[in-house]
Amino acid sequence: MGPGADRPETPGPHRRARDVVRVEVIDEGRGFRPSVREPRADAEGGWGLYLVDQLADRWGVRDDGRVVWAELESEIALSA
Repeated sequence: MGPGADRPETPGPHRRARDVVRVEVIDEGRGFRPSVREPRADAEGGWGLYLVDQLADRWGVRDDGRVVWAELESEIALSA
């Protein structure tokens, strides 16, 4: 199923809905090629893509690296 699509109902008094949060960050600069590296614990910079990679269910870049997007999924149980 694609992002944002509802999952079929499951047996029982609850049904599950799929929510997807998509975040995009736009940089008007010349773009970049993504490279995920674990920064040193005392590093002040270099955490951006590392954190995105650790937290997001999916992520990528578009527009020659000027836009980084990330998607996070959440399963929410709703009463029937």
